[in-house]
Amino acid sequence: MLETYFLHIDYDRVNIFDLLALKLLPHSENEITHNTFEFDYKKILESQKGKQPKQLLKNYNDGLTNKLKSIETKANEILKMFDYKISIQFEFEGIKFDGRPKDAKNRI
Repeated sequence: MLETYFLHIDYDRVNIFDLLALKLLPHSENEITHNTFEFDYKKILESQKGKQPKQLLKNYNDGLTNKLKSIETKANEILKMFDYKISIQFEFEGIKFDGRPKDAKNRI
């Protein structure tokens, strides 16, 4: 929680993609591919230069969307159990290539 606050103190929204996808969930299973999210993400980054791995991106995005929905639902159930009058909502639009012909890791 502190990491999200200190990294985004000047913004009205919190971008927690790096925190969730690269630190908290990399070893979680993507229910679409049955690989870890870390494995799927590395496969995307290792994709051929100039070629968008559409199916890899779709599988990763669909799997992460499902995982985030599950986390969101469970977190809101827990908040409600403790009678907190707040809820969380994840807005994940998916990862995609930006189209520049550079190494993949610089294009996501």
